[in-house]
Amino acid sequence: MKTTILLLLSLFLLPFNGCSQMSKKLDVIIKNDSLCFFTNDPDTDYYDSNKELLIYINKLEHKKEIATVFEKKYTNSPLPIKEKDCLKIPISILKKDTPYIVSLEMRRIYIVEICLKNNNNQMFVQKIITGEKTCPMN
Repeated sequence: MKTTILLLLSLFLLPFNGCSQMSKKLDVIIKNDSLCFFTNDPDTDYYDSNKELLIYINKLEHKKEIATVFEKKYTNSPLPIKEKDCLKIPISILKKDTPYIVSLEMRRIYIVEICLKNNNNQMFVQKIITGEKTCPMN
């Protein structure tokens, strides 16, 4: 009887758990010719006991197909919560003035939409407004 009540209660609460799995903001900076991604979220945790993280970068395009430009699985790496433990990806894999969406999958999904911009020979990351598919002009 007790097991049946717990099972029914967990089935009732399951849909509410899914709502809490919405994506969160992913932070990014440029550090030593690499893009450096971190969550800045103390609640960041691995997906499961395998301690795996998956980061991938897709072009934001008006096409039905998704163009993945980078994908990497990390196992047993430190959680990228703070900048010092960030996941580094070579900046050379991205093209300037091209919009990208970056997703970091763990227990939660962290997302940022970015463009690489150049100002006076200085590269910087510009975030894109959610829903936009082009890089801002400024």
